Amino acid sequence: MEFIINTKTFIEYVTPAADIALKNTVKHHSCVGLIKISTYPNILEIDAYGGSASITAKVRPSDGYKYGSIGDACIQPEELAGALKSFPPTEDLVVCRKDGKLKLSSVSDKNSYIKIPLVSNLMDRPQSPEKYDHKVTVDRKCFVKGLQHVKYASSTYEKMFSYMCIFFESTNNTIRFTAGSGYRFAAVEYIGNNKAISYGEARMIFPKTNIPNIIRILKKTSQSSLEIKTSLEDSTENIPPQHIIETDNITVRIYGLEPFTTYPDITTLTNYDYPYQILTKIQEWKYAAEAITASQYSCEENAHIVKIMTELQDGHFDLQSNTLMQMNRIVHFESEACLAGTAKEKNYKPWFCCDAYYLFEMVNKNKKKNNVTINFEDQAILDEIPADKPKRMKPILFKFPDDIDKNGVTEKSLVLIGISTKWDDAYLSEEQEDIQSRPEILDL
Repeated sequence: MEFIINTKTFIEYVTPAADIALKNTVKHHSCVGLIKISTYPNILEIDAYGGSASITAKVRPSDGYKYGSIGDACIQPEELAGALKSFPPTEDLVVCRKDGKLKLSSVSDKNSYIKIPLVSNLMDRPQSPEKYDHKVTVDRKCFVKGLQHVKYASSTYEKMFSYMCIFFESTNNTIRFTAGSGYRFAAVEYIGNNKAISYGEARMIFPKTNIPNIIRILKKTSQSSLEIKTSLEDSTENIPPQHIIETDNITVRIYGLEPFTTYPDITTLTNYDYPYQILTKIQEWKYAAEAITASQYSCEENAHIVKIMTELQDGHFDLQSNTLMQMNRIVHFESEACLAGTAKEKNYKPWFCCDAYYLFEMVNKNKKKNNVTINFEDQAILDEIPADKPKRMKPILFKFPDDIDKNGVTEKSLVLIGISTKWDDAYLSEEQEDIQSRPEILDL
């Protein structure tokens, strides 16, 4: 094998392959830490396979690739990356197999070279199908932005493995991303309006393991759109289920989809007309969230819980936590801008309890937002349910204002948090009234 290529161009295409070969791989997989370079008259292919994902980067003559002779070589990406850094980025390189090694030498000075040891274990990645079950074309920037927006919300616990993923949907020039832990969900939706950001309908689940690789690789490509395809297993051809993400030069394949076949539909919750809808400024929550975080160190219970009582007449929330560090923080809101049930007396104080961390997270992850509307049911309704009946109520919905970018694409984002019944009013400070409470979590 032999070809000529510019150093900078070679690095640009080796980098995403190295990402798949080295990061978020399947432990002890035979292809981990390897990349394969193959030369053809009209294309140079750089392949990597880390067990859970594979990639093919294609370099064409229009990218500066000059074919010499056909062949392939399997090497370690760290050695290739280090070797390429030893040449100026403007330098053109002659790359060939020589003496059982991959030789890189300067076109302008053939005495300046590096020889990288070859690896005999040529990779054998799973085959891709010729036909696909679903195929969509989406805007690359919106796709990457959506993954970045919700990736934090995926479950981190193996016992909630089915939530260690991101759910992607495409329909009617709209794409949506959802991630959650079973107790808390985050979702973001992009609506194209006058700009086409999505063609085709599909619902796909991307494993959490592969999300960082996908984001890093797609952020660096210049392609404006992506083609995303999915296929079911074809046991007759030994083809596993897989998602394929393609640009002109990069093809990323995601495997290990078998455990991720279903995802809960949160639409019924997000469309629910909550009796209490309180508009507040994110800035108002900043110091209250810090106080909640400080109180965690004196929490002696299994769960760190915050009780939020709504002073509708005075226009503020009262926050207290179930910790030895007694705290009471006030978060103001404009009563006139809120929707509240009118069946109760004017001085009635609806309330709810939730996990303290998720409340702090809601504030910390949405610092760029100006406002948030807190939608909730009065948790006192659980007292009306008999003790022998399931005590369930809607989760708390944090809804953020729509954001429209310069292209007219609308972003809608929200967070759902399950209520908690692991509260004892003994933690209320003397200044607060005694209000009974019950436990509950988000149940989809």
